[in-house]
Amino acid sequence: MSRFGESARWLAVAAVAGLLFWQSTGITLETAFLWSLVFCLGFTAAVVAAMLWLAPDGWRHILRHPDLLVPLGLLAAALGLVDWICGWQIGLQTPLFAFSLGVLPVAVSVAWVLRILLHTLFATWMTLLVVDVVRQDRLDLGGALPRSKRRFLRVLVLLCLGWGSTTLLYAVEIPLLLMLVGAIAHVLGRAGEVAVWSLLIGALAFRFLISLATAAVLPVAVESRQGFWATLRRGIAVSWQNRGQWWGLLLLQYVLAGAYATGHYVYLHSGWPGSSSTKFNFNFRYSGPWLADYQYASQPYSQVMGWLSQQPLATVATLAALLTGLLSIVVKLAIVQRYSAAELLDQQPPDFAPVATIRA
Repeated sequence: MSRFGESARWLAVAAVAGLLFWQSTGITLETAFLWSLVFCLGFTAAVVAAMLWLAPDGWRHILRHPDLLVPLGLLAAALGLVDWICGWQIGLQTPLFAFSLGVLPVAVSVAWVLRILLHTLFATWMTLLVVDVVRQDRLDLGGALPRSKRRFLRVLVLLCLGWGSTTLLYAVEIPLLLMLVGAIAHVLGRAGEVAVWSLLIGALAFRFLISLATAAVLPVAVESRQGFWATLRRGIAVSWQNRGQWWGLLLLQYVLAGAYATGHYVYLHSGWPGSSSTKFNFNFRYSGPWLADYQYASQPYSQVMGWLSQQPLATVATLAALLTGLLSIVVKLAIVQRYSAAELLDQQPPDFAPVATIRA
């Protein structure tokens, strides 16, 4: 291992340990802690079972190259540092400007931009490492990091397209769902609850199809030497053509990464001779993560603690985010393992050479 790789490993371990220690100060044996402990044990078991059952090929790469997790630890530490700085420098979270996408408000701040740049650097570096490990069975943390500069802008644009598209989809879906719920309530009355829930499940299924159609976009983006739009089309084509090889794995990741839908449907009808009144209400929330990206979020933990009316603990939230990130990396390894590099060659320029073979 290179000196850079060894230093990065110890830095990641020390940074994550320090972050968890800092977040754990002040924790007491209260109800929230006990529920958090139960969640942490159950979620860990579910993630490990998912990796061993549906992605043994990806898990074997992790065991062979454990330093593949170093960028994940550094990302956790960097995001924790940003949160800490924002705690005493409130101006970093003050919106520079804000706008709305339909019913969704969007506020852009310095902290928001920093998190996007950190996540993009992580996604670029990690994808290069994943391709190197699968294609060449080697891991060079120091060699892959300089190469990230060549693909950083491409990955940033891809991620922004994905994040923007999913956000815009929410902005279109929510008013549409509200309109359809009103029509269903007037036509079906109390019996409309089943139809309303079918709409929510359909929205989650559509989001899963988007993830299925873009699952291999990031690995193809760093392997291909084509132009941006040709690479994007190729990534979608590779993802859809090979969907049968990883749809079950992605579906399980979709659930563990925080896909959910909740709602409360109320229909009231009162009437008397010559007059009647009808009222309905449906409060709903749903979320479907975009799996083409690497997931680093504690959304499942936050959802469970919200349902239990308990306050989430920062330490357990970080552990849940690390487990979600680990699962994302294993899934990416399995995806790259299951599609052939030859699928990228039929539309490459004559001088094509995979980026993974170029060392800075």
